[in-house]
Amino acid sequence: ANCTECDAGTFAESQGLSACEECSLGEIANRTGLAACEQCGTGTYAGSLGMSVCEVCQPGNYSGVGQSECQVCPVGTYQDQARSAGCTSCPDFTSTGGAGSTSASLCEAFCPPGTYGEENGIPT
Repeated sequence: ANCTECDAGTFAESQGLSACEECSLGEIANRTGLAACEQCGTGTYAGSLGMSVCEVCQPGNYSGVGQSECQVCPVGTYQDQARSAGCTSCPDFTSTGGAGSTSASLCEAFCPPGTYGEENGIPT
């Protein structure tokens, strides 16, 4: 038989196929001739079909295994590293002014329960 290896980003899981299939979102085939795609690891993602390389989540974002996009760190958390599996919570009685914070220095004091202060409890 005259067989051709599947291109990177595609796979053929059984014998006798007439074409290769593209890897799904969140998965890659990083070389030719693969029978299966592999999931992108934590802190990376594959946002298109047929990818051969996982893209890296940037600081302020994170992802679990096999994801098609990064998630933004929620308010009250930060992530200063790329390729992260999660975000770090701000210390007690501090929070960030918004989502996607990239540094612990963005955790600012806010008024504790039973007290009040400026805008949303976050000093400006």
